[in-house]
Amino acid sequence: MSWFNPSVMDGPVAVPMSWGPERIDEESGETVRDVTAWAPGYHLNVAPSAIEGREIPEGVRVYPESPSQAFAGADTVFLRFADEAAAAEFFG
Repeated sequence: MSWFNPSVMDGPVAVPMSWGPERIDEESGETVRDVTAWAPGYHLNVAPSAIEGREIPEGVRVYPESPSQAFAGADTVFLRFADEAAAAEFFG
């Protein structure tokens, strides 16, 4: 992945799409919900500098309702591509 720059990118990141019912975890005693489906595609968390000056195709930038990850603890841009080849073409 010569196009992948870990100093401004994190991924691919699995993104949950749906969850099962709440249940009590036997080990921790906490209420949890299991992931029942994952969002399709190749997901990357990137620093804003990674997309600076780039035209972002329609539907590539996504806005998670409650993101569970941030890139390097800073502002994060969330991108979803059909596959790794599409991501490589965008960043290549």
